Amino acid sequence: MDEMIHIFLKIDKNRALDMIYNKYYDKIKKMCMKILLDKNDVEDTIHDIFIKIFENIDKFSYKSKINTWIYRISLNHILNKNKKIDFHLELNEEIIAKNCEIDITLKELEEKFFNALNTLKDDEKKIFILREFEGVKYKDIAMIVDLNVGTVKSKMHYIKRKLQTILEEYIKM
Repeated sequence: MDEMIHIFLKIDKNRALDMIYNKYYDKIKKMCMKILLDKNDVEDTIHDIFIKIFENIDKFSYKSKINTWIYRISLNHILNKNKKIDFHLELNEEIIAKNCEIDITLKELEEKFFNALNTLKDDEKKIFILREFEGVKYKDIAMIVDLNVGTVKSKMHYIKRKLQTILEEYIKM
């Protein structure tokens, strides 16, 4: 589908924009739902992201994949919307119960987790969100954040250790 988008960008821009919207709407919505708390903010954010994509489509350089470019725009917009983003992630109680001794309630743990995420720098948040929330491969993350793969893997290791250190008093793995 991305190859078709590349072709249509050159011959029929409106068709390409329709294809982008149809292919990426759900992915961008999923990313917003996992990061933003206010559901009203999600639709506004999606709208703003697509406006940004459509306004800048002529600046797409074909040096990277279109999905990399779209992820970069989306994630940057979400993180810039509010520098102190409140992260939202539905923690699965069953998974936590099987793997951890919980000294606090799930709601409190979720709050501590989001507070810990807010201690990360923007580039660290991007890497963590893309890998852990979106399941993006390291090589694609590297393209999105404009770093080499080794650096992304190293940063991800550092991020996990940092979060583990912050949360270790609440969860004993």
